[in-house]
Amino acid sequence: MLPSPPRDPEHPPEDPLLQVLLVLTPGPARVSWRELRPDGRTICYEGDEPDAFCEAIRVMFGFDPSADPVWHTDWMNGDPTYPDVYGRTNWFHCPAEHLDAIYGSGLFPLGS
Repeated sequence: MLPSPPRDPEHPPEDPLLQVLLVLTPGPARVSWRELRPDGRTICYEGDEPDAFCEAIRVMFGFDPSADPVWHTDWMNGDPTYPDVYGRTNWFHCPAEHLDAIYGSGLFPLGS
């Protein structure tokens, strides 16, 4: 078993691997996605029902992922065409206050 990395919610680590370890390490001192990404994060909806997903996010969280300028773009490569190299098309910026509920919960098929 890996040792638990040190935790300082005020200064999350820059190393992406350490960020993943902090999020996946169980225990009461678990770091949230909001703490790791205080400015939010651009993520990708990877499911087969983007309209239903956007409606659910509108109702539950009050914003529309499809209104984001990077929705239907190859955001990772800065190309306004889609799909990207992995076939993903539905990128959007998720505000920090909703990251744990949307990205960290496993309720929606999301990638990054």
